[in-house]
Amino acid sequence: NSGAICHVVLVPGPGLLIDSMGRLLVATGLISSGPCTVAINCLNLTTTTGFTVQGQIGNLDPADIPVLRIPITSVAGPLSGIREVQCASADSTGTAICNAAVVESGLVVQFNGSVELWVVRATAPRTPVPPTTSPGGIPGAIMPPVGIVAPLLPPIVPVAVPPSSSPAMPPVGAAYSPEVPVIPEAESLQLVGGALLILGTLLGLRYLRRRH
Repeated sequence: NSGAICHVVLVPGPGLLIDSMGRLLVATGLISSGPCTVAINCLNLTTTTGFTVQGQIGNLDPADIPVLRIPITSVAGPLSGIREVQCASADSTGTAICNAAVVESGLVVQFNGSVELWVVRATAPRTPVPPTTSPGGIPGAIMPPVGIVAPLLPPIVPVAVPPSSSPAMPPVGAAYSPEVPVIPEAESLQLVGGALLILGTLLGLRYLRRRH
């Protein structure tokens, strides 16, 4: 009848079953007559032109998207299948609000039918992988294949690097000064003596010219 109220109390499960869409089954419950008597994890199912779903779901992870799979029948009585109802995503406390409707004339929820709560989780659960055990009994150790020996590499021979023939450059930032040629002391004395001899010869020739 229109306006009839049923409810379902969701009982959390182990959450190990994953469907083909990657959704995780986290709770189930049976549809019973009358309204909810608790505020969390209980949903009121009210018959209208179809039915409405109202209530709060807890014990979720933040950002979980709850999807309810609700069994339905027709007014005539035979089983008609399943209808899925999506609720709002869970808040930071893991609580989601359901306020949805299935608008299909002639459909009602199946009394005593099993409601399933699936969630779309941001971080998909992973199947645990047992650690490998080596023949020596050390978990996680990786043993080489039997009968395969890695070849020994030849020893590394150091290669002598010849000294660079290019002139050494001054360190970065050092002031550059051109080299000053060094004249040996003996050579300088010979040059000075030769110059004095030439000067004396010139002065002597000039003196002789004045006398004549």
